Amino acid sequence: MSLGLTNPPSNSPGSATRRPRSGNYVSIGALTLAALAAVGGTAVWVTNRSAASSSAQFTVSTVSGRLMPATREDLEVTVDDDGELQAVDNIELISRVEGRATITDIAREGALVKAGTTVIELDSSTIRQNIDDASIELQRAEAAVANAQSQLKIQESNNAAEIEGAQVALTLAEIDLKKYVEGTYPQSLESAKAKLQIAKTKLQQTNDELAQSRSLFQRGFVTATEVKNRENAQAQAAIDLRAAENDLNVLEEYSYKADIATKNNAVVQAKNKLDRVKTQNESLIMQRQADLAAAQQQFETRQRKMEYLQQQLAATKIVAPSDGLVVYVQPDGNGQGGPIQQGAEVRERQVIVRLPDTTRMKAVVRVSEGQIVPIRAGQRALVRVTSLNEAVPATVQRVSLMPDSSRGWWNAGSTKEYPVDIVLDHTPEGLKPGASVTVSIFVNRAPQVLTVPVQSLYAQGKHAYVFVADGEQIVPRKVTVGLVGKKTVEIKEGVKEGDRVLQLQAGEGQALLKRAGIEIEAAAPEKAPEGGPPAGAANGAGGPPGAGAIPGAGGGRPEGEPGRPRGMGRGSQGGAPDAGNGGTGSDVPRPRRNRGEGAPGGATPSTQPAGAN
Repeated sequence: MSLGLTNPPSNSPGSATRRPRSGNYVSIGALTLAALAAVGGTAVWVTNRSAASSSAQFTVSTVSGRLMPATREDLEVTVDDDGELQAVDNIELISRVEGRATITDIAREGALVKAGTTVIELDSSTIRQNIDDASIELQRAEAAVANAQSQLKIQESNNAAEIEGAQVALTLAEIDLKKYVEGTYPQSLESAKAKLQIAKTKLQQTNDELAQSRSLFQRGFVTATEVKNRENAQAQAAIDLRAAENDLNVLEEYSYKADIATKNNAVVQAKNKLDRVKTQNESLIMQRQADLAAAQQQFETRQRKMEYLQQQLAATKIVAPSDGLVVYVQPDGNGQGGPIQQGAEVRERQVIVRLPDTTRMKAVVRVSEGQIVPIRAGQRALVRVTSLNEAVPATVQRVSLMPDSSRGWWNAGSTKEYPVDIVLDHTPEGLKPGASVTVSIFVNRAPQVLTVPVQSLYAQGKHAYVFVADGEQIVPRKVTVGLVGKKTVEIKEGVKEGDRVLQLQAGEGQALLKRAGIEIEAAAPEKAPEGGPPAGAANGAGGPPGAGAIPGAGGGRPEGEPGRPRGMGRGSQGGAPDAGNGGTGSDVPRPRRNRGEGAPGGATPSTQPAGAN
């Protein structure tokens, strides 16, 4: 099955599309999947019906203007992304005021300041009030000496009363213990024994009465009810006996032991309290005696506090230690603090302003998790500054091991992005932090490989074809695809150097295959990746899903756009209608890749490309 998309030809206005944020390398497996994933069956979209219907009359002479030779060249594979400039080295101006403080004055962002210039002023009214309070506290420390003398006399009087009370409590506890041992317990013991004896006598009596009633009942002198009453009385007497025995046992085994332990403990506690009161009194006397020395120490403490407050007052003015450009450091979006401006509140140790060294700059890009794998420190790159018509060579300095978490909880479900730092080899004049840049990182290179234009490649089923001039005829050739660049694709097998291949228009690839008797295969639909476009969807396509997509294939940029050579543009320039994406002019449409979509397999990073500078 083959699909052509309803996109304008390369020479039509408005055919340029937005550049995909991705690398430009694929394998033939990715090519085939992208070509057939979006749609099943054998449906075909053709915009240029005249081109398809007239393909039977194709000859070399009629399409000679669109024949391009297969040539050998150095094929570069890049990962392209947008980012911003930052300084390699920064001086940070930090709030050293305790707690939180309000900015009362701050230098304009972007202003150039000299060393020693006041950049930030923080509110000092609270600190000045604290200084006044500390002065009063110093005077109070002097009055503490007289107060300590009075407290010493009061403590001596309290000590005497405390000792007398503890002594009386000990005496009462000893009397209570003696009373229990010699009076209360013996009396309770005798009473319990007497109750037990009475219960035994009562039980014996009820047993005799029960036996007599049963004898009389057998002779008919008493009724059964009377016998039953005797039995109940005998059972109650037995219960009373067991209760009396339990009472005596509890008294001897438990109550006595518990009571005697309690009384003895009360005596011990009273003695301990007396000793404790004496010890505490000595401690309190020593404490009161130390109050005079403490007053002097407090005076010294207040003096140190005064010095600290003076330092805090000085910290409300933050000066530039060296010349630099003022850049505000905005909060990270976690809900604490507002934007840096006059009247904003900042916390202690918060970085308020950076003074970047603009003589050494770096580009910082955030690369999606699907594209980060081939990027390594040390790889060469080109940084194109949006505001300058210049591409600056650079080197990847650092690839973050962890994804960027500064975008907040609301972005937790989206694709993860990894910060990459690319240091510029030289910094052109006039660059400022925050400037937008486009970065191309060279992740792979194939030296002197056989290539054909991307527009000439057509994906059919699991295979790829180009259409080669053979005498006066245009014939299909099955090819094996290697790396895919922005404008050309590597051909490993199927054509040889010098073969002239046709740059396709809409519907031509399908028609030429049919003319050659090559059966069009049907492809089962493939589930689109979650959060991204359908497989095979064209970059900027306005029609149905495309066939024969080559993910990551690069395209041209509108002529005359500054900062990038022709054919190396960020967006894809429209080609033939059969391109299906308005980007490569190829019979093989290129799907637009989301920022979070990874580069397909088939091209792994190799050595650093020569001439990356």
